[in-house]
Amino acid sequence: MIREEVESNIKSGIRLISPECALPASIPGDNLKCLVETAHRLRP
Repeated sequence: MIREEVESNIKSGIRLISPECALPASIPGDNLKCLVETAHRLRP
């Protein structure tokens, strides 16, 4: 789900991909890692 959301946002023209300001401690680290890796892979 994370990967698909990041890809969708980038393909729609959104240039800034980041988590919200206040992340709950329950967010798995792998989700954040996936967000960063996907954004770097797809950056223009």
